[in-house]
Amino acid sequence: MIEHIEEQVKQLVTSIKNERTALDAEAKRLRTPEIISAFDKQNHDSWCLSVAGDCLVRLRLFTEQNFSFVETMGVISVARYIFELSVWLQLFKLDPRYGLANAGGVIA
Repeated sequence: MIEHIEEQVKQLVTSIKNERTALDAEAKRLRTPEIISAFDKQNHDSWCLSVAGDCLVRLRLFTEQNFSFVETMGVISVARYIFELSVWLQLFKLDPRYGLANAGGVIA
């Protein structure tokens, strides 16, 4: 039984680690020099795009740093960050003006 659970965890960790490349590619797509130079701190869409790119970078870093050795606090912190991120991204989808709320560094 325990061996089965350990194997499932290993498969899940491998699956998460395999997403690094996709996360990195999407972050780079959202953080091109053209996009960065067009950033307008008064424009909510600029903030939403910036937050999305920054969050993808952070998710990639989480997959690199927190899944080499799986421990409870690391998993909890990643899960909490992903939950908070999903709430903010849903708010951006509901009303992009929420992007201006991030001007104060809400999602850091």
